[in-house]
Amino acid sequence: MTKSKIFTLALTALYTLTVVAGCGLAANANFGTAQPGNNEKIASTIDADPAANERNETTPLSSEELAFYNGNTFFNGEYLNIRNQFLSSLYSAPEEIDLFQLFYCGAGLEENRSAEEEKDIILAFYGDEDAEPQCTTTKISTANIDEVLTKYMGLTLSDTSKIGLDDMLYLEKYDAYYIHHGDTNYRGLITFVSGERDGDLVRLFYNDTFFCDGNKVLAMREKDGSYLFVSNQIDVAIAGDSSSESIGSTLGEIIVPLSQTPSEVFSAEITYAGRKLSDFTLHANENVPLKLKIEPVGVEDEIIWLSSDEHIFTVTSDEVDAIKAKVTGINRGRATLTVSVGGINLECIVRVK
Repeated sequence: MTKSKIFTLALTALYTLTVVAGCGLAANANFGTAQPGNNEKIASTIDADPAANERNETTPLSSEELAFYNGNTFFNGEYLNIRNQFLSSLYSAPEEIDLFQLFYCGAGLEENRSAEEEKDIILAFYGDEDAEPQCTTTKISTANIDEVLTKYMGLTLSDTSKIGLDDMLYLEKYDAYYIHHGDTNYRGLITFVSGERDGDLVRLFYNDTFFCDGNKVLAMREKDGSYLFVSNQIDVAIAGDSSSESIGSTLGEIIVPLSQTPSEVFSAEITYAGRKLSDFTLHANENVPLKLKIEPVGVEDEIIWLSSDEHIFTVTSDEVDAIKAKVTGINRGRATLTVSVGGINLECIVRVK
């Protein structure tokens, strides 16, 4: 064998060894990288994860769903719809609800009172059972409190933090609570601007035009074909975004975007003796003085007071100070008082006995 042939064979053998070694290195280089087969196995493992399947996707409510909550079937409707009262205070959990605000107008259930009980109530409030009551007294028995809380929150009075309970009079003899007042905290109309569903949890967003204290979110949990109230809180996401023009300044039943506010009026409410009114009762031929509270003070926008039915009541604006007006009961019935100022409309239900 010649030297040239020996050199050629040696060179060929060296090349073969290099290719084989290179393939081995390439194969080893694939360790630590995800192989197609491994990717399929990983994906399969994730899809089969039970926890992943339980994660809920938040979806917006449809217009039909929102219309249900804004209609007269669940909220609103005839007085007294106790569901409306679950918006009367802020609470982060069912047991933290303010019971005084929730039952301020009663439980919406029948309450019986004997003549003896009436005397005991007057004695407790006035110190004299023969005193003439200046306001009406609302009774809420412990049994009815438990019935409402169980049906709409899944708990009883003993399960709550008893917030607001000290603001009521309790008579052990009748196992009932009593609230003595001449006004109301009942909102006759609730309007939600949007909503979302997260599993069995429904969140409803609204601007509280009744208390005029901003945007809130009500949470309810679906159970056995109905709902349990979970919380009613300030909508932090919106409250924290003061630059948003979609927040708006909302008073009465009208929403006025901040970027389109037609005057300097930022807030307004109808008041009697310094307390906000949305619903009140008077007798025929009785006069009730009202006052419009406006922020900021001193704004000179035109103020218009109107009665929806002057056969039931009339309203007369003060000639000197337009923020004041007098409502006079005419005939038995119910009508609406409307006050307009700075592009804002406020409404108050007036009942004449």
